[in-house]
Amino acid sequence: KTKSTHLETKLRRLKKPRCPRSAYAFFCIEARKPNLKVTEEAKLLAEKWRALPDSEKQVYVQRAEEDKRRYHDAMIDWEMCMQQIGNSEILQEYFKNYNVDVAKKRLANQLTQCEESLGG
Repeated sequence: KTKSTHLETKLRRLKKPRCPRSAYAFFCIEARKPNLKVTEEAKLLAEKWRALPDSEKQVYVQRAEEDKRRYHDAMIDWEMCMQQIGNSEILQEYFKNYNVDVAKKRLANQLTQCEESLGG
């Protein structure tokens, strides 16, 4: 197994809170059609989401914001718990990997913006 897979397994065992769901994820849970094939269902849900007026999307956006707050609060509690029981090295490893992923995403976005501004 890779190093990141081992870390994910450790974090799951230590009951790290799940990441918050997006507005689209909440929509998909509610509008799901279990009798369709996965690919058909994904296409149908994407079409419905795109066609949904912003006023109706707002319900899902609000749920996503609430879930984000829940996650933030749960992460603070979890981090404090990890430090109290002596698992600060796992926290350091998690944040090291997290910061690398965030930096990669930011760099990719910056490169895309540069290419767009140059017309390519």
